[in-house]
Amino acid sequence: LELVTLPRLASAAGTADSADGYRKRPTRDLAEALFVQRGVMRRLRRSLRRVRPALSSQSSAARYMEADCPYSPEAFEAKLTFVRQILRDRGCLSVLDVGCNTGTFSLMAADGGARVVAIDHDPAAIDHLWKSARDRNAAVLPLVVNIVRPSPAVGWNNAEAPAFLERAQGKFDCVLMLGLVHHLGVVERIPMDRIFDLAASLTTNSLIIEFVGAEDPQFRKLARGRDELFRDWTAQRFESCARRHFTIHSQQPAGPARHLYCLKKESF
Repeated sequence: LELVTLPRLASAAGTADSADGYRKRPTRDLAEALFVQRGVMRRLRRSLRRVRPALSSQSSAARYMEADCPYSPEAFEAKLTFVRQILRDRGCLSVLDVGCNTGTFSLMAADGGARVVAIDHDPAAIDHLWKSARDRNAAVLPLVVNIVRPSPAVGWNNAEAPAFLERAQGKFDCVLMLGLVHHLGVVERIPMDRIFDLAASLTTNSLIIEFVGAEDPQFRKLARGRDELFRDWTAQRFESCARRHFTIHSQQPAGPARHLYCLKKESF
């Protein structure tokens, strides 16, 4: 109302001072003009923030991507390049993106020709991804699913609709677990080997996964001083657990304490 409607009505009415309905107020010097301009822009930014979608103010996923993203622009671009290259080289046609956040990698996989199921526990993030996929006509199915507590079987005798994991097992030739494993290990206390057990049950071919070391700032934030509980959270143990089901196809650093892996399932 105050930014658009009232100024437009005043402009239409017109005055003797100016053709557009406003009296000019020249400033004394450039410094004063810049001060006034900055004030106007601050008010406009506050107004725009108030009308932004709920994702920006309520979603932890959005805050992570917008304010708490742990990657430099160069590191994030390298991560995108690594994942894109693997998806292309491995010929991935069906992808499950676990902990998809707002869907950057889900949409990238779809752009490469894959059909993607993208899951996250954050409804606002999934809503954002659904709108993006709709606008791009991308082959992405976004679902609100907490991988730690996945949707169970429901209906008469629990047979009307099967559980999410029952439907997902062995249905994807590639699974993405990017920026996820440390959340499962630290927040949910899921043992590292069990994470790979689950991943192996979901993929028939490839797993693209990211290891975040205990010295990473995001890891330390999640651990909240409980460092002694995670003394065995090391890259060596991560690779050892991975080799129970996979071979390491390729890898590259993703930051000072982060590492990307492409793993190939042994039985494939």
